[in-house]
Amino acid sequence: MPELDVDPDEEAQAAGAATPHPFHIVGFHPSKEVLFLAPGAFHVVAYHLRSGKVQYLGRTTSRTKGRN
Repeated sequence: MPELDVDPDEEAQAAGAATPHPFHIVGFHPSKEVLFLAPGAFHVVAYHLRSGKVQYLGRTTSRTKGRN
């Protein structure tokens, strides 16, 4: 297996860099190999692991106990 040519300074910089919009993992579909991510409040996207495609699924609603 070929070795990766990585500059230690760049690697340290990347490890310390904060992402401006982190994604939260909300689920996984094992047979479809899809990861469901929440990039922001009430938005959900699907990340297809095999193809690398991202699909916007839309907004979700929050269901709070005691509210209809």
